Amino acid sequence: MSAPLVTVVMTTYNYGHFIEESIESVLSQDYPLDRRELVIVDDGSTDDTADRVRKYGSKIRYFFKPNGGQASALNLGFASARGEIIALLDADDYWLPGKMQRIVAEFQKKPEVGMVYHPFLEFDMETNERRKPYFRPVSGHFFGNKPEFFWYQLPGTSTAFRRKCLEPVFPIPEEIRMLADGYIDALLPLYSPVLAIPEYLAAYRFHGNNCFYADEQQMPAETRKARLQKWQVLIDAIRTALTERGFALDRPPLRPFLERLQLRQNRDQFILQPPGRFRFFRHLLLHNRCYGKRSMESLTVTVLITTYNYAKFIEQAIDSVLSQDYPLERIQIVVVDDGSTDDTSQRVKKYGSSIEYFLKQNGGQASALNFGLAKASGEIVALLDADDMFVPSKLASIAEAFQKNPTIGMVYHQMFEWDVQSNERRALNTPLISGDLRASPQQYLTYFVQPASCTSFRRNTLNSLLPIPDSIRMLADAYLVILVPLVSPILALPEPLTIYRIHGSNSYYADEQRMSQQARTIRGQQILTLIDSLFGWLARNQSVEKQRHVKFFRNRWDLLSKSLKFQNDPPGRWRSFLFLIRQNYVCSFSQSWKFTTLKYLSACSALVLGYRTAQVWEDDILKSTQHLLGKVSRAARTSGGTGPVQ
Repeated sequence: MSAPLVTVVMTTYNYGHFIEESIESVLSQDYPLDRRELVIVDDGSTDDTADRVRKYGSKIRYFFKPNGGQASALNLGFASARGEIIALLDADDYWLPGKMQRIVAEFQKKPEVGMVYHPFLEFDMETNERRKPYFRPVSGHFFGNKPEFFWYQLPGTSTAFRRKCLEPVFPIPEEIRMLADGYIDALLPLYSPVLAIPEYLAAYRFHGNNCFYADEQQMPAETRKARLQKWQVLIDAIRTALTERGFALDRPPLRPFLERLQLRQNRDQFILQPPGRFRFFRHLLLHNRCYGKRSMESLTVTVLITTYNYAKFIEQAIDSVLSQDYPLERIQIVVVDDGSTDDTSQRVKKYGSSIEYFLKQNGGQASALNFGLAKASGEIVALLDADDMFVPSKLASIAEAFQKNPTIGMVYHQMFEWDVQSNERRALNTPLISGDLRASPQQYLTYFVQPASCTSFRRNTLNSLLPIPDSIRMLADAYLVILVPLVSPILALPEPLTIYRIHGSNSYYADEQRMSQQARTIRGQQILTLIDSLFGWLARNQSVEKQRHVKFFRNRWDLLSKSLKFQNDPPGRWRSFLFLIRQNYVCSFSQSWKFTTLKYLSACSALVLGYRTAQVWEDDILKSTQHLLGKVSRAARTSGGTGPVQ
């Protein structure tokens, strides 16, 4: 079978500084040169786009037109395309190797398919980070797969089309100056099946002028307002096109699909201007009607928020739950107030029956969690600290993970860190471990304990771990996060689904150097209380305690306990030597041989210098030679942090 001709249509406007990388990503594809073409439509750029593009000569076909918006540019691009398959690429994005070959293979295997799409990597130019966002693949025909198409997202620049299947869709109304690809994505599944490939084959570049941001909370109000207007133009054009083509907008599957688009609009509107009570009530009714039809396929989720004097933060936390892309009637929100003396109760009570609010006498985090878990009715329990926030896709992502993996007891994930003082937000990239740690117990030594707001549990998994000892006034969530791998497999998601707020009173900092000495001392005491409680649970559960894998678990937390105690009460030189030898031996599997050698030298130096001086010497050597030492075990770095618990 001969390879079909593929046309890549790239539209651009003043993206000269990006376009060469985009062009190169197409020209470098492993696909026959004579069976592909690149059509670039310049929508009136005033920068040096033309000069940058023309140097490619006959490798591309370049069209310059007066500025008229994305729809007019796409119309010209499609009219000029000669390929049987037409793929889109924005000039500020780029393809990954193998993309063209992959989509062509799917079109050839499935001749009935009219569109192929896939997820893309998110490339944040400010931080130089690349992330894999959550992707829910939806395939099939709009009218043949009604329930699933409710979740169909307009995929945008990651799409490729069979040319003949585009005839009922074109031309695109030229009033759609932005998001015009969304018009095609919405209409094409009405005429032919679509196919989702769950592979990341392109990169979407975040550069500050996008319609979408890596962290939506960072979007300036003017940009959000402009996007709101652009989306409304797109939705109106889609409605008009559907009506003209004789589709019924008031019946499934189109009604819930269009309602979901409107709910997305509401979210931007409400951020710009909080709605009145009646309008918000109507929004909730629409949300329930829209998502409620999918209730039977959705797990019930309890979001448990514990708070103490966090009134200034808690409304944002609650709003982040109410704005989830998940059926509201399948969400129970439990707020346990651990004796706040500020105006928390007044702020929470205004939400009425949407929230189950409980005020109790101050007893610490463990007592608050125990109280809330007793009230939880959901199959899944997601923890949320009152000073943090969920991203909109959080509950849908974790619920799907639990549904697809019925044996796992916990799902956790990455997070955004938001420094309120500098207003800096960044996605953290902490170590993630999935699977059954009991079968690979050395992983207990490197298991990273994420903050509460990044963790969710299957409710029945927690039964053997409760109650949490009330003596744990802080870090009580870590008690569950640490013990769950002893009784159940776990799953880590790479997407950041929580915004963790750094405000000066946290127990955890990603950059440990920012913590005051007093805060370190207090946290050290809290961790020692936590470790004593962990060993207490093992003592009460002898059937677990006797299992071989628990030795690794005990080693990790016993070493940390001793290192914390030695910070305040250094041991003698011989005892220091024995401790450091044992620590290095336990952690050696996850270290390079160079680092292991350094640690053994440090242990020997303790015989001469003593514990504290040997640790300072080791830190100085480590800082000056880290680029030479290779992999370093987090369990071995007792002076640094590895999450809320070291």
